[in-house]
Amino acid sequence: MKKRTIWGALAALAALYAAKMALKMASDVKRYNHILSMSNEGTVFEETPELMMQVLKQERQTVKEWINFMKSFPSDLARYMKIESM
Repeated sequence: MKKRTIWGALAALAALYAAKMALKMASDVKRYNHILSMSNEGTVFEETPELMMQVLKQERQTVKEWINFMKSFPSDLARYMKIESM
């Protein structure tokens, strides 16, 4: 198979999955908006920027943790292999 065919199929599957998740989340967003309206708060779309900032901060921390892990992995692996060989 050609790479283009494989990537096209993967992209189509990803698009279908994204559409499925969006449809699933639509009812949750509607319900959440109703709950917020009863408590006189803003809608989900008004809260989205704040939530996205929180997610970005957490993702940045996750990236830092992965970088630290990748830096320490070779020495950790060597240490574990040395321990196993004893």
